[in-house]
Amino acid sequence: LKDSLQRNVDRKKDCDEKKDIIFAEDNSDDYFIGCVHDQMKQVLRSLNDMSRNLVSLTDRMDKFRKRMNEKDPITGKTRYGPSTFARVGKMLDCYASLSMSIDICFTNEKKGLVLMLQEFCSAEEKKREEEKQKTEAQIQLAFKSKLMDEKIAAGNKIEAEMKEKAKLEADKAEVARLAEEARRQKMVIVEIERQEQDKQRVADLNFMNSVEKGEVGVKKQLAVLREESDDSKAHMQAITSLHTIFSQISSHPEEIKFRKIRRDHSKFQEDISRHQGGKELLIASGFRLTDVDGVACFYCKEPNIENDMDGWSDWFNLLKRTMELIEEDMMK
Repeated sequence: LKDSLQRNVDRKKDCDEKKDIIFAEDNSDDYFIGCVHDQMKQVLRSLNDMSRNLVSLTDRMDKFRKRMNEKDPITGKTRYGPSTFARVGKMLDCYASLSMSIDICFTNEKKGLVLMLQEFCSAEEKKREEEKQKTEAQIQLAFKSKLMDEKIAAGNKIEAEMKEKAKLEADKAEVARLAEEARRQKMVIVEIERQEQDKQRVADLNFMNSVEKGEVGVKKQLAVLREESDDSKAHMQAITSLHTIFSQISSHPEEIKFRKIRRDHSKFQEDISRHQGGKELLIASGFRLTDVDGVACFYCKEPNIENDMDGWSDWFNLLKRTMELIEEDMMK
């Protein structure tokens, strides 16, 4: 028992020297106490085992003791020889010493060793149980805290998703509102454009109806063009441009590109359209104001020669006659 306690002291010393390697500084003492507790339990088990073994040997020891006291009735000598007698006596002395020691350990007077060990072990086991319960309570608290954090995080996530969904719905509604507003504005613009186009068509129709058609109309517009032009150079440029137009059509009547003039073409505006009589001459010679592929143009439509030979001839002859009249005007 003394050796066991000394080993515990040595173990404590060794723990103190190596605690920075093996143990954390804040629990090295607890570890030592745990080691002592485990060894005290082992000592207590050993004492209990020894006590039971000594009890089981009581009858045998009584027999040995009785045998030692018996003598041979004839010789008067002891039953054992000197050597055996000495060994048996030594064994009985050891048994008596062990029995007395065990009795001292298990006595209740002034707290025997066994009682002290039991109290120590009970106190340590109680402490361990309390620490275990404390640890379990901490684990349970940490688990509940984690669950609460997870619930809060889940709630925050749901709230964020709901806000995002609400934002998307609001954005969707705003997009729909803007789309509807754009659609209405487009309808207004389309309506305004349609009205403008209607006005332009009416104006164009009135303009075309105001111009006399045919050779007579061409001559009148040539005269107007000459009279209204205060610049001979500008007049000559207009006449020359008109001659180019009708010369190309006469040479290639089947080519649409020569019979189509964009109204907003800068060259056309500069050379012909800005002069009084320029646009009118085109109308008089067979051109019409219309849209071609969505573009406002002066367009001279060629009659179908297969279905209307006379109409095509009249159309072509007027073009050629217009070119001749322009050439005559250029010679003046």
